[in-house]
Amino acid sequence: MPDRYIDHEETLIYGPYAARKIKAVAMGLLPEFDGALGYLAKEISGATDGMERALQNTRRTDSLRRIGVKDKGPALEQALDVIKRFSRHLGAHKAGVVDKKRFFPWGTATEIGTSSPRVLLALSHLATELLARDSGVTDAKTWHKEIAEAAAELSPVIAHADSARTTRRGQTTELEQARTAWMQIYLAARCTVEAVLRLRGKLHLLPTIFYDLTVPGDTKVTAPPPEVAPASPDGPPAAPAKPTRKRRK
Repeated sequence: MPDRYIDHEETLIYGPYAARKIKAVAMGLLPEFDGALGYLAKEISGATDGMERALQNTRRTDSLRRIGVKDKGPALEQALDVIKRFSRHLGAHKAGVVDKKRFFPWGTATEIGTSSPRVLLALSHLATELLARDSGVTDAKTWHKEIAEAAAELSPVIAHADSARTTRRGQTTELEQARTAWMQIYLAARCTVEAVLRLRGKLHLLPTIFYDLTVPGDTKVTAPPPEVAPASPDGPPAAPAKPTRKRRK
């Protein structure tokens, strides 16, 4: 049973293998088809290069996104700490001096939650209220400076994470488009090679060219098979090498 689903990483294994084997096994069997076979082998190589570029772009974005998430942790913790300490500072004022609801209209400091955008919004609100002449807050300028600094630390980290998510979504589309194009070329090449082999009575050689035809359907291939001695064109196919693989999850 052939591999039922060729995933993104497997295209980088099946593609070069098929391009090489088309030239080594199929070309020359029917010279009239050699031009088409050479063209398709080249197209498979080009589509595989496109898949590799798309995968590299996606992995690079994933790496940057992980860095962004890692950086967001300390900035978010710092922002929450500033908000909690400022809340306690307001509570230390004499009754009636400060309207706490003016600074925390959503409730208490803990009710802000831990959503980065909500925390950034709260910091912005606190900074704005502290600039008001009638804020009534002791050491308002000092607190404004600390809250503004916390917001400045958190804001670019959130923007970076959002940008990485947007880019990742775009690259996921790019990756799927690259795989679709690769599959079209790969299957066209298989059909053409099959026609040549049928006309020459050598259809048994098809799995030696298209490695996915020898791989169980529930298997993830992680490396190409080792090279084996080629089968005689007039004899039975050589036993396929055992692929480096693991069961697909």
